[in-house]
Amino acid sequence: PHIRFEMHSALNSVSLTASGKQIPYTTFAPTRVGKSTIPGAGDGLFAQDYLAPFTWLGFYPGKLTHKAKLGGYTMSTANNKFIVADTAVREGLHRINEAGIGVVANVWYVKLDNDYVLFFTGADVRANDELLTCYSATYGSRPYATSNGCSDPRCEGGKHRSHSSMLEEWRGALLERVPSNLVMPPLFLESAGFFPDKQVTLKDMRTGEEEWIQDLESEASCEADAEQGPGQIEEVQKQAEEGLKLFKTATVLEFDLEAAQAFKAETDGKISALEAELAN
Repeated sequence: PHIRFEMHSALNSVSLTASGKQIPYTTFAPTRVGKSTIPGAGDGLFAQDYLAPFTWLGFYPGKLTHKAKLGGYTMSTANNKFIVADTAVREGLHRINEAGIGVVANVWYVKLDNDYVLFFTGADVRANDELLTCYSATYGSRPYATSNGCSDPRCEGGKHRSHSSMLEEWRGALLERVPSNLVMPPLFLESAGFFPDKQVTLKDMRTGEEEWIQDLESEASCEADAEQGPGQIEEVQKQAEEGLKLFKTATVLEFDLEAAQAFKAETDGKISALEAELAN
């Protein structure tokens, strides 16, 4: 199943909802786009604040598809699919450049089992440092020189890594740093491969996500009702005013109290006389 990411607020309030094939461009940590420190690389992505190792930066953004797009920004997934980012979008993790000669990569990424690609810091990152990664050996030829001493632990012997899988020692560190403001659907971490011992079926995921969606829709409905509250109150007030108008224009019945009392006394007298006759 695919997960759609809805992101809100000043920064990094992220809600994940099921379905959809578009992964948003918002990052989990504060970043900015600026001129890259890598010669000829154009724009790059920079950290706005200090970031500790294993800080989640976000997921590679764009449209999930079965077809690769030549040129632009394209990332393959663990299941032979592709995430194609929109070149017109300026902000996002697709703007991270590869480290070059004399520059050390400080960001690593993992291709998760559920077709998402998680980017996280592999070292301490200072405020205003450029975020740089390793594109791996599968990226193909580069029009620029790269370092033979890549900092990514999966790169060995002066060669760039041939895979983007998660290392076992990373699981715990990444789980400890899951963003507290990240709202995930049921079994998301399991489907991503964070718990290899837990077997998650497609049916389990769909069932959990359907129930989760129903809860979200119920909450949304309650919020909508709350938003309509003032309008509903105004409607009730309007109806009450209309009722008062009817009351004011209603016919007023006037009663002759003395005549009513006399009629009652006369009627009571006749009833008493009839009762006396019956008694005799």
